[in-house]
Amino acid sequence: MKIFVLGIFGAKVGGASGECLGAVQLWRMNGLDVDLIPTWTPTTPEAMKTCHELGCQVHDINARDIHRVPGLAGSTVVSFCNDNALQVKRVLRRMGCRFIFAPLMCFLTTQVRNALAAKCIDDVVFQSAYQRSRIEPHLLEWGFKPEQIHMVRGYIHWADIPFRPLSHEPGTPFVIGRAARARASKWHQHWWKMYERVPDRQAILLGTDEGTRRQIGRPPQWATVYKPGEISAEALWSQLHAHVTCNSSDAENWPRTGLECMACGVPTCAENRFGWAEMLQHGVTGMLGETPEQIGDHAATLAQDEELRMSIAHNARKSLETEVSSPDAIWQHWKAVLRC
Repeated sequence: MKIFVLGIFGAKVGGASGECLGAVQLWRMNGLDVDLIPTWTPTTPEAMKTCHELGCQVHDINARDIHRVPGLAGSTVVSFCNDNALQVKRVLRRMGCRFIFAPLMCFLTTQVRNALAAKCIDDVVFQSAYQRSRIEPHLLEWGFKPEQIHMVRGYIHWADIPFRPLSHEPGTPFVIGRAARARASKWHQHWWKMYERVPDRQAILLGTDEGTRRQIGRPPQWATVYKPGEISAEALWSQLHAHVTCNSSDAENWPRTGLECMACGVPTCAENRFGWAEMLQHGVTGMLGETPEQIGDHAATLAQDEELRMSIAHNARKSLETEVSSPDAIWQHWKAVLRC
């Protein structure tokens, strides 16, 4: 069976491109042929290398010529939270394609709403129960049937991510941080107050800009902040003793940063709601707090209890492999969605 994917490819961590990559890796592991259609810019050399390593064919083509892609007519097409893909929704319908869309966020953009209401999307894939609770009522209003609505956890190929939890010695700096999009709603206004609850702290943030800095305030002397893309997420995780995060208003669906941290051995302290509450078990595979202050206190506990912190790191990796991102379990769900 061949699957066509409309999207952006190449990123090995974070975002819709990371979600897309994880799914394609899982499908290829289970014998599916996958063709990739970038929307709508030429594939970068790095992304092309990744695609070729996966054994995928890439069709660099513009939206108006998509009907020229060999084998696309009558096929199954998947897109992960990509509004650009919706430019060809009516063409796909005329070509007899089955169009599967994974929103990834806990709200729907205007473009996605219009496509769903116009019945140009055949199936919707959710990743968390929280996300489903926010969006499914709209789908039912638009006439979607239960068999068109699916739940498939986001997959991260943890086998390629070395598990290297960073040890912490008493009396040395405890390094905390976070990576996120440069959007004010991703950064809580009491950010530094949350971090100040951690003794002997140093902080590293990735994804800040002028807007987010206006939201959280000027970085203190003990903090280093990076613009989006200034360092890699892997470089950030390799320096952290704990991942400490809290949004101002954005609801997290199935946060990929959490999966990345579980994979590499960085315990997460996060909000006890949204997808976090489904991904992490408090005190076992992560720490969950009701307020920024409580999240900061949990990080302080990890700074002072190395045995607990290391236990959480190891439990989180095991949970990732056997439950949260089990390739066998997630593949069974995708098999049902893709009908293969």
